[in-house]
Amino acid sequence: ARVLPLVDAALSRPREQLAAQRAEAEAAAGVTPEQSAALDAAFGDVYQELITYTNGAITDGQVTPYERNVAGLLEYAGGLGQILSGAEGRVGGILSPEQQQAIYDSGFEWGEYLGVSAPWDQLTPPPPPSVGTGGSGG
Repeated sequence: ARVLPLVDAALSRPREQLAAQRAEAEAAAGVTPEQSAALDAAFGDVYQELITYTNGAITDGQVTPYERNVAGLLEYAGGLGQILSGAEGRVGGILSPEQQQAIYDSGFEWGEYLGVSAPWDQLTPPPPPSVGTGGSGG
């Protein structure tokens, strides 16, 4: 719980910047208010999938602050890639190819936006370290 204010502070400025970049990119691409709302709804589903997946990875020990787990982190990263691919597919179902290209040409990146904007405060903290992990627990 004491880490959450630090995470919020670290992400507040990037979140503001990326929200402004998204608005500019959508304006340049001619995204309608209805399309923008549909994107927000789709991203809500993506965020839920992301948080559920990450909480599972924490519970399973793939992502842990207590020990090195390169294989687990790589497996987790692969899952994140699948989630991002799914998000991009949802974007493709809402925006025309021309709109997608205009957003891409603006330099805006959906993956960065989603990663920074995700509700990371909804993560479940990792369980205490197991005996023998060598972790300090803090």
